[in-house]
Amino acid sequence: MPINYSFVIPHKNSPLLLRRCLNSIPQRDDLEIIIVDDNSADIEVVKKVVESHPCASLYANEGSFAGGARNTGLRYVRGERLLFIDADDFFHDGFLEVTDKYLHTDIDLVFFDTDSVDSETLAEVPTRCFALSDGVRSKDLEFLRWRVRPCWGKLFRTQYLLDNKIHFEEIKASNDVMFTCMSSNYAQTFDINPFVLVCSTINKNSLVHHANKESLDARYGAAMRFRKFAYSHGKGKYTSNLLSFMFYYRGISNRLFFKMMKQYCKDNSFKMMVGDVKQTLISVYAIIMGKKHSGRSLVKVTD
Repeated sequence: MPINYSFVIPHKNSPLLLRRCLNSIPQRDDLEIIIVDDNSADIEVVKKVVESHPCASLYANEGSFAGGARNTGLRYVRGERLLFIDADDFFHDGFLEVTDKYLHTDIDLVFFDTDSVDSETLAEVPTRCFALSDGVRSKDLEFLRWRVRPCWGKLFRTQYLLDNKIHFEEIKASNDVMFTCMSSNYAQTFDINPFVLVCSTINKNSLVHHANKESLDARYGAAMRFRKFAYSHGKGKYTSNLLSFMFYYRGISNRLFFKMMKQYCKDNSFKMMVGDVKQTLISVYAIIMGKKHSGRSLVKVTD
């Protein structure tokens, strides 16, 4: 039987969460699950979890970080359609019945909605990717193509990714920024589906909750590369506020803050910096008004 779906899952040291993720994927003869382990401490436990799903296979990361793991997975995919998911996330019931309608069509890229829960308690929390939800609900294709960064919550036609040699950056954080940028740029046909495909959990141990220099440098670099590409295509309005990174650097040290401010001024044109200042002022105003009316911040400046 031909393989209709390939799932690529990067994994490192979270076998219980990986089991939960695998349990959300039905056992069907037309799918394969490619789990790429990034040097977990207890690989024997990981092997047992992988063996619990008959469609799953385990591979060692041939690159660096989660981006390298995803690139390794891309080398082995055989499915017509491709889905990415992190090991601590899971799919919602009935998702394959929804995605099946895209099999054997010429649609390159489908955007779905997502939601979020606390990874430990499963209590509902605000979605990790509000941009994706906003774009799906408004059916704003341009916004989805240029503003939504994660690779999950999307269904890809595998062949167009391989034909265009689209891959992930092998950096500590934000490895999927340029992948999603390029996959959206090369796609020719799209669909927007309101089905909530993936539950992207909030994990307090995730990289997104820990601002250190290495992860900040990776995020800033990815955001800068995306910004240059977006401005070159007249889509600068969809770029992140790079000035916000300077506040995180300031939290590490004053010396690093001034060093990165110098780099920021070197990297960005005057037009880009003016746009960042405007975004920052809007965010600060929203925070002040939020505290005034509710005693807490309404807006968090994030990448």
